[in-house]
Amino acid sequence: MFKLIWLNSFLNFLFCFLYLFHLANVCITYTGIFCSAIQKSLFVQYYEKFVIEFLANTLKTSSNTINVFVSLNRLNKSYSKILE
Repeated sequence: MFKLIWLNSFLNFLFCFLYLFHLANVCITYTGIFCSAIQKSLFVQYYEKFVIEFLANTLKTSSNTINVFVSLNRLNKSYSKILE
């Protein structure tokens, strides 16, 4: 179970690390006064599509799935203690 918790922590760390660079593509206001100069760069657009929208969402889904497995494992252990 501790390996699952460690893996979940690692996936959450990667998710947060990827989202740190996601801020390069975010405008603060609707008028675009405070938009980043590199926002319209092709690399930033590819990063947004492939890394953030695909890889980060895959990491988050994996993390949530591992959370379910950890919860089921804990439930199984507590249920087996009740039956003893």
